[in-house]
Amino acid sequence: MSEDSRWRTHREGPYIRLHGGGKFHLKSPDLTGVSLATIAHHLAGINRYTGASRYTVAQHCAVAAHMARLWYPAHPQLPAQMLVHDVAEAFYGDVSSPLKSLIPDYRALEFFADSAVQRRFNVKFIGEALVKEVDDRMWLTESRLLFGAEALEDYRGPLEPFPVAGSDVGPDAFSPWSPDFAEREWLRAAEGIDD
Repeated sequence: MSEDSRWRTHREGPYIRLHGGGKFHLKSPDLTGVSLATIAHHLAGINRYTGASRYTVAQHCAVAAHMARLWYPAHPQLPAQMLVHDVAEAFYGDVSSPLKSLIPDYRALEFFADSAVQRRFNVKFIGEALVKEVDDRMWLTESRLLFGAEALEDYRGPLEPFPVAGSDVGPDAFSPWSPDFAEREWLRAAEGIDD
């Protein structure tokens, strides 16, 4: 039996097992009953930049929420949006943008998962310009601090990295946290989100 035929026998298609129990169906995502603790655990176990760093998706989201609160105070919903904007990666992994461009079906799967995240948390982030801006500034900041100035040599956009020197968010926020600490910090940031 090939690996592909094994999945066809399940009526809802391929799925992954979740740390907290249960299944997540990759083609028909539903987060009903998936706890914040399960989401945090998965996000804290996934490194960004396809493993080139030990900086986890949980840390990225928690720091992004903090940066949104600090630098965009006129947008009170933005921290929650940033905290959950990459929750789909808990189930699909952190796939690099260059690889996504080679997998046409991936964008559709990602959209369905992001839609499930929006429903689960009642927080709209898909297509939100400020979410994209903060995420891009996070990428610029992370890349510069994790990989050095040469990581940004091809970037020609209008955005700047977040200033971290002299602010209440120093470079330590961008130094890799342990998975356990990242999981706790994501959960702490999620305290205002209904579970």
